[in-house]
Amino acid sequence: MKVLVTGGSGFAGRHLLRALEERGHTTAFTSSSGVVGGLRLRLPDEERALEVLEAVRPDSVVHLAAVSYARDADQDPAVAVAVNVDGTLGLLRALARHDPSGRVSFVFASTSQVYDARTLDGGEVVLTEESPLWPQNLYAATKLAAELGASGLLRAPARPAVIFRPFNHAGAGQRAALVLSGFARQIAAIELGKKEPVLQTGNLDVSRDFTSVRDIVLAYALAAEGRVPPGLYNLASGRAVPLRTIAEMLRGLSRAKFRIETAPEQLRPGEPITLRGSAAKLQSVSGWAPKISLEELLLEILNTWREHEKNG
Repeated sequence: MKVLVTGGSGFAGRHLLRALEERGHTTAFTSSSGVVGGLRLRLPDEERALEVLEAVRPDSVVHLAAVSYARDADQDPAVAVAVNVDGTLGLLRALARHDPSGRVSFVFASTSQVYDARTLDGGEVVLTEESPLWPQNLYAATKLAAELGASGLLRAPARPAVIFRPFNHAGAGQRAALVLSGFARQIAAIELGKKEPVLQTGNLDVSRDFTSVRDIVLAYALAAEGRVPPGLYNLASGRAVPLRTIAEMLRGLSRAKFRIETAPEQLRPGEPITLRGSAAKLQSVSGWAPKISLEELLLEILNTWREHEKNG
């Protein structure tokens, strides 16, 4: 089958393209920056989206293109709304024009940050697809708006569609602004003597549900293949790990000694202490479950940054 991945030059997109190709599928992808091999698409350009669909003629569309980091959305809310909301709805309108019968399936990556985290009590609350919604930031608000708008457009005509709400995921190639990658980059620099032996962190008392991006994109691939019934699903490990534990695990993997210090500029007032999700719904209908351990994930990220810092 042929799968079109929007945002295919991004972090999850690159991993997804590799997974799809390994599973024997033909792929095409879009990029907003003219990446070699990618079809240029700047959302919310509905007419250009239609041109891409007509050129590729996919069997499934996996929509990852987005302003996908909360801080980026905060810095330019208008762009975040245009890309994440208007872009998603414009793509769906273009898909309806290209494929009015609803043959082409649609997979959309939203975010777990749409859930209401204001009243979570330690690690006792596990977020399911039925949990209350209250977007935690502007980025999450745009994703929820896109979900709601997409739900309406997908009903006419009825189109096989899966919406995922992934919790924290990480892996090789993720930007250092994200916590696991940020920790690993600092440690790789410390090992080479390029940085003083201090790991600077934010609040280490928060706990997050981490999954390897390679496990996450496997779920996207299963949905593109039609092996996930249409619907809304969480993507999570079901385990919340304190960032303090993460830092100590990385210390154990490090080739150099270092101390850990809190950096005030990395603190995020008002952030929820614990976020943990349940992917039981998806597991029950598809058999999907994370396979890559946290230890393997951390070593993979650290080795990637070691190579980067050595050659950088």
